[in-house]
Amino acid sequence: MIHVLVEVGKSIKTVVEEKHKIYINCFLYHDSIKY
Repeated sequence: MIHVLVEVGKSIKTVVEEKHKIYINCFLYHDSIKY
């Protein structure tokens, strides 16, 4: 049971990191358009 929770936790962490990367990339992209 704990092993399953660890796997789920890892995949959630990965998804959050991917979304965060996309968000940062969009932010930097919009930032570079301004200047």
